[in-house]
Amino acid sequence: MKKSLRVILVGLLTVVLSMLLTGCGGDNFQGTWIDKNSKETIRTLNIEKNGNNYLVQRASYDYNLFKPGDGKKINKDQNGVQLYNWSSTFTKYVSDKKSATLNKDTLVIAGPAQESISYIEKDGSLLYKGQNYIRVKSESDLEKAKEELQAASKAKVEKFVDELWVKSKLNNIKFNDGDSFEPIIK
Repeated sequence: MKKSLRVILVGLLTVVLSMLLTGCGGDNFQGTWIDKNSKETIRTLNIEKNGNNYLVQRASYDYNLFKPGDGKKINKDQNGVQLYNWSSTFTKYVSDKKSATLNKDTLVIAGPAQESISYIEKDGSLLYKGQNYIRVKSESDLEKAKEELQAASKAKVEKFVDELWVKSKLNNIKFNDGDSFEPIIK
């Protein structure tokens, strides 16, 4: 009886210690992360385990609002106000994958820039280049960010047209799908 109780206690202690040493069974860094503070672009970090190290890839997504030829005159309304149609395409910019090594609660990215990514235990976020990133849980998190970016982009174009073009207004703005998000890493 004492021997089986001892075996059970040793087993439970082993499980608890292994959970503490491995971050409660999960990896603090691996996954897709998004910078929710940026209003002008969507920034993500894709971090995947690669043996004892990690691979880090940054991506940013935006609507190129002010490329030449985006604002198209269509006609004038009954008051002589010039109407514009605007079209912009969702575009992604992806960096090369970089190797990173774990040093306590920080990933150190290889290279001369001495970049690092820190895990913030109190809220489960990452700190990278002064920005907080939160874990992406599903595709809908990215789609919601894209919708928010569209709303901010539309407001920016409307302000641009109102301020710079006398007697003109935005008739329509179209957001083209263009590129898609990088696959989510879980």
